Amino acid sequence: MTLPLSAQIEIQDAYTKKGISNAKIFSKAGEIIGTSNLKGSIKIPKHTTIQKADTVEVFHSNYISEKMTWTNILERSVILMKPDTLTKFEEVIVVAKKPEILILKGNFISYQIIDNIPLTFRDGIIEYYIDLKKKKFLKSNIIASRSFKNFKTIRKFNAQKKNSTRNVLSTLLPFNFIEEVILSDLDKFNISKEGVITKKATVIGSLKTEGESTTMSIQYHTPDRPRNIALPGIKSTIYNKIINESFSTSFPKLEKILSINKYYNSAITKKDVTIGYELVEDFYTLEKKTMSKAQFKNYLNTVPKLKSDTLTKTDSKIPKVIKALLFKELKLQ
Repeated sequence: MTLPLSAQIEIQDAYTKKGISNAKIFSKAGEIIGTSNLKGSIKIPKHTTIQKADTVEVFHSNYISEKMTWTNILERSVILMKPDTLTKFEEVIVVAKKPEILILKGNFISYQIIDNIPLTFRDGIIEYYIDLKKKKFLKSNIIASRSFKNFKTIRKFNAQKKNSTRNVLSTLLPFNFIEEVILSDLDKFNISKEGVITKKATVIGSLKTEGESTTMSIQYHTPDRPRNIALPGIKSTIYNKIINESFSTSFPKLEKILSINKYYNSAITKKDVTIGYELVEDFYTLEKKTMSKAQFKNYLNTVPKLKSDTLTKTDSKIPKVIKALLFKELKLQ
């Protein structure tokens, strides 16, 4: 027996009662059932069917995840999440006398879901290099990583859908810092005193500040504002592109970035075959350094490559349902 799924569920901070953007509900198989909008609301898609006794996980990387049955969720309608105050990465901050280059070192987590099945997962340690004067991303350097794949399902998909999945099942990458909001778009937005972010009169985001902590949420595309792209031989509709960034300051600054969380969801059609494509890319700062350009040139020659077993633990930042698949359905590559 299945429940009717015309529900709207509210995800809120347990203390402030404010809506939480980019929270996700996962099924026990790792399917993303829904993602919250700027107000913290999740509309359950009509096509979704789930057993009422099934356990699901409500997840946001800055909060303690909640596991409950699907019936519990629909009966409660409002889910209160407590901030994760225990999992704090120890930051190392090194400031140069002549700060021209910013180096952000941290943990990355990326995973890919195709047609509601988690197929690839990758995590590791990465450094991003940013020119502070030009406000320009220079390059990145992965210094440790491990990768997991659902080889059995990937082979099945390739056999069934042939070339339609080849590009989306290629190497999984960390978050591309070119998409970081301050560098790419912030000067194009209007921000009201209330923290409402608009672009050309359309509300696309929010800025929430409490003391010296700020969270910026940008929803470039939503199911109500999708984007259609047509290229020779391929079409896609982007239903979600969400980027959340948190800072240890009262207004977004590159030097104060704590974390970046991206969610992307689209339908891709190639040769009359359509696949559902979802991508999660997260970054958590461990170390910040500034240096002169001359120091930076020397630094690039000294960055060590670390073994994958030296990775800093990020267990609390991985949804439990995804973590349960590692070394099982998702095999270490």
